[in-house]
Amino acid sequence: MPKIKKQKLKVLFIASECAPVVKVGGLGDVIGSLPKALKKIGVDVSVLIPKYRKIKGINPKLKKSFKIDFGDKKEKVTLYKAKIPNSEVSLYLLENKKYISSGGVYFSSSAMAFTQKEINRFAFFSKAAIPFISEFNPDIVHCHDWHVGIIPDLLKKENIRIPSIFTIHNLANQGFSQLGILRKLSFIKTPSALINWDAQDGNLDFILQGIVSSDILTTVSPSYAKEVMTPDFGEGLNEILKAREARIFGILNGIDYGVWNPQKDEKIFRKYSIKNYKKKKAENKKALQEKLGLPNDSKVPVLAMISRLTWQKGFDLMLDIFDKILEQKVQIVILGVGEKVLEKSLKTKERKNKTKVSVNIKFDERLAHQIYAGADIFIIPSRFEPCGLCQMIAMRYGTVPVVRKTGGLADTVEDKKTGFVFEEYKPSALFEKIKQALNLYSNKRKWQDLIVAIMKKDFSWKKSAKEYLKIYKKLIDI
Repeated sequence: MPKIKKQKLKVLFIASECAPVVKVGGLGDVIGSLPKALKKIGVDVSVLIPKYRKIKGINPKLKKSFKIDFGDKKEKVTLYKAKIPNSEVSLYLLENKKYISSGGVYFSSSAMAFTQKEINRFAFFSKAAIPFISEFNPDIVHCHDWHVGIIPDLLKKENIRIPSIFTIHNLANQGFSQLGILRKLSFIKTPSALINWDAQDGNLDFILQGIVSSDILTTVSPSYAKEVMTPDFGEGLNEILKAREARIFGILNGIDYGVWNPQKDEKIFRKYSIKNYKKKKAENKKALQEKLGLPNDSKVPVLAMISRLTWQKGFDLMLDIFDKILEQKVQIVILGVGEKVLEKSLKTKERKNKTKVSVNIKFDERLAHQIYAGADIFIIPSRFEPCGLCQMIAMRYGTVPVVRKTGGLADTVEDKKTGFVFEEYKPSALFEKIKQALNLYSNKRKWQDLIVAIMKKDFSWKKSAKEYLKIYKKLIDI
């Protein structure tokens, strides 16, 4: 690769989300915050996302229109430009009314691809990105998750010699497609690297393409980088990932301290810092209890979960021990949407325990901030967790995490030092750690010492941005 001298490294992020413009999950948070941290250390970074029908916080300006072949038709694509709010990072958006700008951010209930319609959207977006990349001419293309996993291979097909990085945010979300998508992408012959043959049929796996075609792979925590190379966490791709081990790097996600900062947070009831948290956090707790219709009692610990309601997040463990937890002197607050069976089960628990449980089946950014500030204990019993941002945010707000030892949770929480950590995926293991947390809560001095310890932790993007810069330089051999 040619060396770049005396100029800023030019990096293009490509993803399906970018907070606060469009956000469904943690991916949006990363794309909205990591580029800002990279900008601060001298990287000329820009972001490219789809221009969905509903976006917020920006007024993008029309740049140009062009056409691409998709299937046997020419489709119009319109390019817009804006800035990520509260930053100098350029944000580019691609619009097409048929494939990109109809419906919501995802057609299915999550970022997972359940339908060919979902696949068509991101296949179209990926192909439309290629002429933009060619003209934009970055030094590095940094692709994020399955939605844009085919871009590194499309670059090779078009003989565009720009090195690529592919970041795996969640290997479980792979993006399987029928092979007919290759015709829409104008692959006359099917490249052998593009087929993942399963036991019954051949499928195109978008995340696999990012894995085999990119120059470097990253995951969103060091522990997850190791886990994906094992049968338990590799989602059937562990052997392929193991073969690329020398080019896999685990870099821990950070959180945006401009957004998650109890000293400046306009969404919470009372702002506070490590110096005055005792009084102010108690006021946030009281206000949260009032808002959710729970009894005001400063002595009752509030246990919280903010999450997608899915099997991955360990809600089966919580439901198994829910009644046992309620035998303790506690209140439980849950916020999130997801699998209908879990939503129904949790709402049933609320109906039977209205003075102790508040289940909020919705996406509510303001309420999320208020829960982080007002809760005492934050529970994350995930089966697997590539990184997890909730535990970092909770610690930032002085809310003690109880987590399972997996992925980024293992990398960020130390048992009995900065939270409580259980290892076996069993209801009894989770319940034991919750009891340990409740026992410590009854010891006011030790609990306050723990809050001070977790609020002192630094989970900003500063360190991680520097790690990415090292990899960028390694890739282009500066």
